Amino acid sequence: MKDYIAKAAKMTKEMVKLETEGTGDTDNAMRRLSDRHKLPYQLLWNLRFRPPKSIAYDLVLFIAEAYRKECRSAGAALLVEAEAALIEEGLNATDRNILVAARSVGRHAEGADEARSFGRNAAAA
Repeated sequence: MKDYIAKAAKMTKEMVKLETEGTGDTDNAMRRLSDRHKLPYQLLWNLRFRPPKSIAYDLVLFIAEAYRKECRSAGAALLVEAEAALIEEGLNATDRNILVAARSVGRHAEGADEARSFGRNAAAA
């Protein structure tokens, strides 16, 4: 299997894992991802369960963009959850510093995620 297909399959599996709400929800999770990101459902299914031998590279780039958006969304949700937990327990100076650092890392990590570097790495292969 080509490297870029393996990466697309990995990103698809991770997106489905993030989207799945429980046991037996895999098919529905793939349909929600398909609708949200305008990706063909059959492509997601194939990448999840039976990676193809070849795939149009522009579809791989669309998957990478969808993966980046899903990761950003999941990270934002975790940050909100962490903020709520810290506020509920009462913030101290150390907690505030950790929260500020987490926000800063989140903003700076957007340019270094796998999806952004994906196009450059695959083009060199």
